[in-house]
Amino acid sequence: MGRERTNAAINVFRIHLGRIVEILNEDSIRRGILARLSGLIRSPARFSDVWIAPEEIPVWKAVSPVTAAPGRAAHSLLGTDALRVVQGGAFTRCCYLKRSRSGIVPHSPHLKRLTMSKNYQPEVLEALKDVDFDANSYQIELNTNHGRILLDLLPDVAPGHCGNMIGLAKIGYYDGLIFHRIINGFMIQGGCPEGSGMGGPGYNINAEFNDTPHVEGVLSMARSASPDSGGSQFFICLGQHTHLDNQYTAFGKTADAESMDVVRKIGGLPTDHSDRPSEAATIESAKVIVTAR
Repeated sequence: MGRERTNAAINVFRIHLGRIVEILNEDSIRRGILARLSGLIRSPARFSDVWIAPEEIPVWKAVSPVTAAPGRAAHSLLGTDALRVVQGGAFTRCCYLKRSRSGIVPHSPHLKRLTMSKNYQPEVLEALKDVDFDANSYQIELNTNHGRILLDLLPDVAPGHCGNMIGLAKIGYYDGLIFHRIINGFMIQGGCPEGSGMGGPGYNINAEFNDTPHVEGVLSMARSASPDSGGSQFFICLGQHTHLDNQYTAFGKTADAESMDVVRKIGGLPTDHSDRPSEAATIESAKVIVTAR
């Protein structure tokens, strides 16, 4: 079977809410969509983005085996999980496009080449060898530039998620990362190694949905459209949000009022139209605190 490709020099994907919603090609851009793309990139619409991939990257290679197989056409990508697509191939993010003698090309001083994240799972599993949820209780201490956030973990309802965060913290994965997405009254989100919301530890963990309500101070796992797409990104709730219950894995909570005060302080930082804070909210270090039962 031949490797089917799209018929454009550059494949352009519009991504909204983490899913591919439109696939454009050079011909459609030539017909006037270029201006609309430029407007889209600069618009305040949340979670909208445009990604491009050169034609020499076959579609079947640019997606995971879960979403496409050899020979499937580009239209098969519509509605698929954008994170899986990005992790499966060398896509480029761009702020806008311009014409050149060789066709439509990316043009931005801030182009970023994406490749598969390093897989930290072997290190995490090694760090978990001495973890015993029956004998000990575990807390995560996030020391931020805005204060200390102490989190009680809930292994009784989500042991896999608790172990995952413990392992990542023990290997220093979270040190220096930022809270990249903040929505006052909703949540603060961190744990992305790229600081973009698109990164992860190179592996995913299975969902552990449970009956823990998403109330103020609850720690929960961020994910994309797939329930089993969690990795290292987490969020801490500001207020109660029942629409998240049994849709996201809650696996911890703030341990004291002082920690919640810090979460609220970070949640009140000014942000841009993409919910990114205009001043740094950095996890300077993440430590595991073990207490014998």
